[in-house]
Formats: sequence, C-alpha cells, structure tokens
Amino acid sequence: MLPAIALSLALFAAQEPTSATPPSAPSASQRVPASRPCGLDAIGQYHIGCGVTAPRVISQAYPEYSKEAREKKLDAIVLVGIIVDAHGRPTNVHIVRSASDTADEANHDAALSLDQKALACVQKYRFAPATYQGKPVPVDLNIEVNFQIVK
Repeated sequence: MLPAIALSLALFAAQEPTSATPPSAPSASQRVPASRPCGLDAIGQYHIGCGVTAPRVISQAYPEYSKEAREKKLDAIVLVGIIVDAHGRPTNVHIVRSASDTADEANHDAALSLDQKALACVQKYRFAPATYQGKPVPVDLNIEVNFQIVK
C-alpha cells in the first residue's frame, strides 16, 4: 500500500526588498522626472506592488510524486520562478530553489525528479494576468511546490 501524499502550493510575489528608512524627499529644484513607472524595474519587468496588481490563479495542476521520491519517502520543497505574461500564461519557468539543495547524496536523483515534476505542473497553471493602470502586464512570480508524504 502506498503512503498518502499531501501536496501544497503557495504563491509568492517576487518583490524587490524595501529599505527600513525611507529616503528624504528632494526639494522642488532637485526633483528629477521619473524615468519609469513605479512597479517597473530597470530591465523593464513589472513587479507586484506600487500599482501593479497580482495575477490570480484561474486553474492549477497538482504535481505528481515521482516514483523515485515515493520509494525513498522523500519530502521536499521546490521553488519555481515564472513570469506570468499579459495573457495569464506562465513563461520563463525555472527552478529558483531545487529539492536537491537540501537532499543528501543518496537522495539527489530522487530530489531532481521532484524538480522536474514541479516544473511540469507549474507550466499548466493559468492566471488572470497582473494589471498596471487597468492594462494586463507581465509580472515575476514565485510558486512554492511542497512535496510531503503524510506519515
């Protein structure tokens, strides 16, 4: 009999860190016009906050436990980074934090198989896109995929 498997997913907005102390406001003579809108970084990528709304999950898939990881009863968390495009589709799907980062050498291959399952799962997600001033925009997002065997 196979052990029960619990899978949980969490969305995390990829946001730039904020400083603890706000900068002092420049005087009227020192003000420089903003070169880019708030919420847009130097390379032209939008980030949640500052007028950019978060994308909303419309449909999600649930990852399968790989055979190797199930046999080894391996628990792991995989952090997957994506860009949700202006149509609500995940693009640039990549591993930010691998299950193998915390696995011992005996479980390395099983952990890598969980990474592949997490990538395949997240590619199937669909979102209502993020918006800025009412218009859909692409935005960075991290999704945590938690593989856990219920004991």
